[in-house]
Amino acid sequence: MIVLDNTYGPRMPGGLTVMREKEALYATDAYFWEGWEDLVDVAQDAALKVLLAHSYVLVRPDAIASRKLEPLLQWLRVNDYSVVDAVAVQLDRHQVRSLWQYQWNTALPERKAACDILMSACHSLLVSIRPAPSGNEIATRRFARQKGPADPKASRAGDLRGSLGHKSIMLSLVHSPDEPADLVREIAILLPERARKSLLQRMLTGATLPDDELSKLAKELYSSVPEHTLDLSQSLLRVETAARSRMHTCAGPSSNAIRLIEDIRHRTRTDWRDLFDLLDECEAPYDAWDRITIAGHITAMNHDNVKLLIPRAPADHATASPRLELQHTRSE
Repeated sequence: MIVLDNTYGPRMPGGLTVMREKEALYATDAYFWEGWEDLVDVAQDAALKVLLAHSYVLVRPDAIASRKLEPLLQWLRVNDYSVVDAVAVQLDRHQVRSLWQYQWNTALPERKAACDILMSACHSLLVSIRPAPSGNEIATRRFARQKGPADPKASRAGDLRGSLGHKSIMLSLVHSPDEPADLVREIAILLPERARKSLLQRMLTGATLPDDELSKLAKELYSSVPEHTLDLSQSLLRVETAARSRMHTCAGPSSNAIRLIEDIRHRTRTDWRDLFDLLDECEAPYDAWDRITIAGHITAMNHDNVKLLIPRAPADHATASPRLELQHTRSE
């Protein structure tokens, strides 16, 4: 399966089409080869067939806190996806860096810091999915298209993220691989070997996870984190109240924090870390999810004029949109 090239080392497995830039980088990526070797070990000659028929959706901490798991599972059913397996995963900063390793070259420090506190806030849920057969579109690309863009302003009717009511580019609720090579690489990042091979075995056998097991997982995840609306205005109001409560003992930092909150309300460019440094200085109490919400709404994303190591996958608007049985919940 692995073809050696005298100049560049290992090449991508035959039949696994990827972007040229991605092929060059993944050819020496330890996570990719670890995931591919496990897949071949489990599925043997059926490895590529199994891979092309599956994807996964990572239900992130912002989706858990805002109680989006049940509507997400409903969307999957409406759009003819079966749930193969679901595994709770607690991400750390090293897994976050690895997942988006080839995008971080453009990211500003405040974006990396915001992503760290968001993705490590509580468990995520890795949900392996299998779409009903439909034409020749492979599963990862089909789901990536139907998932919809991270920017709420670009949502289309029926997109998963739009149907779930995602709030901002940072608070986009779900992650999924763009294409099969990403699935191979990312499950090696997210899961240890035993859990990874168990997932691959269920993919091979065509297993489905019963609804009652999914309901049990949802309850367990919800019990670990308080519900939060991820609403910027509500979070700003609570944080402002906390800052004002320290005015009599820490007037300078409290006043500066209140000023930054007003800047945010008026859409003045503000680094969220400056606000919370001031709140910490005056020991103002605040909820961790209010910090995540504010960071998720106002974080500046990328350096200007820096090219991504791997270009974004082009959206395919020629293929069919997701079905529209779910009502939009995104607030204006």
